[in-house]
Amino acid sequence: MKKSIALSALAAIWALAALTCCNRYDGAADTLQRAESLLPIRHDSAAVHLDSIAHPARLPEDSRALYGLLRTIVQNRQGKGIKSDSLIRGSYEYYRDASRAGQTSDEALLRRYAQSCYYMALFYKACDSIKQCEELFNQAAKYSERCEDWHTCYLAHTLLGDVIRWGNKENAIQQTMKALNLYYKVNNDVNNEIIILAKIAGMYLTCDKPDSALKYYEKGYELAKLNYLKKAQNEMCMGLASTFRYMGQYERALDYARRAFVTVDGKMLESSLITLAACYVACDSL
Repeated sequence: MKKSIALSALAAIWALAALTCCNRYDGAADTLQRAESLLPIRHDSAAVHLDSIAHPARLPEDSRALYGLLRTIVQNRQGKGIKSDSLIRGSYEYYRDASRAGQTSDEALLRRYAQSCYYMALFYKACDSIKQCEELFNQAAKYSERCEDWHTCYLAHTLLGDVIRWGNKENAIQQTMKALNLYYKVNNDVNNEIIILAKIAGMYLTCDKPDSALKYYEKGYELAKLNYLKKAQNEMCMGLASTFRYMGQYERALDYARRAFVTVDGKMLESSLITLAACYVACDSL
């Protein structure tokens, strides 16, 4: 009788422990879903949810993969970049295998696979591993389009254009133009719209099409002014100054270089000074 009671008590303890463990993991899964729903825009709020998970390394494999992906997205949105693959590689490999490399019909799984491809590509881009980078941006673009994750899709096409711009200029323009059209499906971050416009303009300038470059730089500049984005104004003005200087319109180039200098911050001071100095030289103001 005593032995039976002891065994029953032990079973109850194990059942309680298992229930507690399941509740803890279920709670973490709910927290991860809430964090995911806030991205990509409300990344600071998403970070608060991720910070509330005490021991992410102890999570089940699927939750651990999602945690690694979301934490990578948050860090990138916070301007920290992808300097290490310690988080994203495990997530990428999990979603690659779970989605059968994008062959799944599960849209959530496909979206996470596409996102993991994109952030893995960012890591390779930081390492100058161009071949792996290009391949993963292509995968990110392909599968994010399939599941209609337009944010990831336009980002992937933008950076794919960046990666191939010196090897295939015309294709780079096509990729970046597609990124702009995809952006208009969501209109979720005017900073990204201006960045895409600037990239298109820069690509046209390298293709010896300054009139087309002006069109996109001017559109970006108007958007930056409308939204009071000083950093973007500075960058668009420097692009306009460089384009007018390329066209031999030195006085107009100097005008925009001066405007750039008015909106400069510490990070852009050196390049703004160089642009301004180059325009003064072009105008014989030695």
